Amino acid sequence: MNNYPFILIDTGIIVAFYDIQDYYHQQVLDFFNTCNSQLITTIACVTEVMWLLSPNIQVQNEFLLALEKEAFICEHLLPSDYQRISQFY
Repeated sequence: MNNYPFILIDTGIIVAFYDIQDYYHQQVLDFFNTCNSQLITTIACVTEVMWLLSPNIQVQNEFLLALEKEAFICEHLLPSDYQRISQFY
């Protein structure tokens, strides 16, 4: 883990990274190539990414390997997290 800030990422940016047909693919590549922050996502996003990438098992496996190597850290939400999230709405 590095000393840079954490960035919470959602499904969209992850799918754009793996899907070369995605409109934002190149922008996401550029971002990831310059990003020094630790990227955080949730199990809900992992599930959704896997479903959206499901036409291509090889790409799904690349994503799972990135999770294994902690390119993205998958955090589980705790009950207290939902209260904190609700404060923003």
